[in-house]
Amino acid sequence: MNNSLRRRFIFTSTLVSFIVLSLIILFINMMNYRTFLSDRDEYLNDFLAHLPHANFEQINPHIKKYNDIYIIDYQNDLKKVVIDRRNQLLKKILTRIDKTSETKGIFKNHRFYNDKNEKKLYLVNTQRQYKYFYSTLINSIGILFMATLFVFMLSYLLSPYVIKPIVESQQKQRQFITDASHELRTPLTIIATNVELMEYDLQDNRYLNNIKSATSRLNYLVGDLLSLAKLDENTKCIYQKFDFSSDVSEIVEKYQALLSTKNCTINHTIDSPIICFANREEYIKIVNILMENINKYATENTEVVFNLSKKSRHMVIETINYAENLQRGDYNQIFNRFTRLDKHRSSASGGNGIGLSILKSIVEKYQGRANASSDGTTLRIVVEIPL
Repeated sequence: MNNSLRRRFIFTSTLVSFIVLSLIILFINMMNYRTFLSDRDEYLNDFLAHLPHANFEQINPHIKKYNDIYIIDYQNDLKKVVIDRRNQLLKKILTRIDKTSETKGIFKNHRFYNDKNEKKLYLVNTQRQYKYFYSTLINSIGILFMATLFVFMLSYLLSPYVIKPIVESQQKQRQFITDASHELRTPLTIIATNVELMEYDLQDNRYLNNIKSATSRLNYLVGDLLSLAKLDENTKCIYQKFDFSSDVSEIVEKYQALLSTKNCTINHTIDSPIICFANREEYIKIVNILMENINKYATENTEVVFNLSKKSRHMVIETINYAENLQRGDYNQIFNRFTRLDKHRSSASGGNGIGLSILKSIVEKYQGRANASSDGTTLRIVVEIPL
């Protein structure tokens, strides 16, 4: 649990920092680019304002040059402009500009302005400015990754102190659940024992039956709470190699008899053998919880689907059953503690809303995942665990 909290804190803080820094750097570079373009435009406008006084270098009858500005007199047709073979870049620029209707733009490190009234094209060489812009961009990206790495390292170092209050709070909650469960066990045992003794004198008494039923439910709830507390504490279990397929077959056969009282049939497919190395009791508990959930909520006179298969390096358990009051969509909230599929039927079915929470805790302990969904009429639960 502690490692999971640390990983989440480190990942979240690093990701948030990366996004914020990326937006800042993006904004700065966009402003740099706009400044660079406006600077070149201002330079060209200043040149056009002092054009009569400029000292030109005549390259050919069509092209003149002033510092890093080319003035091309194309006389209605850019294709007729004579370009020296040594200046192929200028030829590419003219070909591109001839194909566009834009009067201003940038291409191949040149800012151009096409004066269609004067039939003249002005090209401003922006290579130096581009080098500066790209240099700034690359440096800022380097700073981004260095800053992200720094945040990652800082988060890694500070994470134990940041999550300490949360860990302590969770430990207190687990300790409280464990202590309360143990404290409840004794009075519940006394109540159950006294009820059995009173049954000898009073025989069949509905009040005693109610007390007995409520005591049984409380014992079941206490057992589940203790199971959750043990899973949260990550207590070491005995791992062994076993054939999970044979265990599943026995459990499904047992529940087939229970479901027959509701006129439900189980359509099951179990791949064999599926050899697992884990705590056998925990894996059996997964199947028992799934089948118990089906037994509680499956609609009468329907077919239930149970599949156990091996896919690549994973074991997949799938259950599908019809149930009442379902809606189309994601049902992963049923894995939360004290959440029931059908709250109106919880008392009648005897559920306490902890079973599927225990299932999820076991599955996550083995780096697996559990998902639940509904098409509006059936509930589908899929458990996937690495082998």
